[in-house]
Amino acid sequence: MCLAAFIFLEWQRAEKLKHRKLKKEERSWWKQQRTHGLTLAVRQQTESREIDRISKALDSKSGVKRLKKLITKGYPKEYRIGA
Repeated sequence: MCLAAFIFLEWQRAEKLKHRKLKKEERSWWKQQRTHGLTLAVRQQTESREIDRISKALDSKSGVKRLKKLITKGYPKEYRIGA
């Protein structure tokens, strides 16, 4: 699992470096990053996407209901209220 995570992070870095539109500072940053920095970058991107999804879900009653269900399923059954 550890090796797979490491390979994924290095692949992410290589993918970012392929982009021609990347600014000089961003390219330099991606070149310098190693496992810890890459982990933080992936985490920040993921959190940003999650916030966007949550924001969109909160725009409708069905989205709020779906979001509540997902959050509830995130807890083990023995710790859910009314389980």
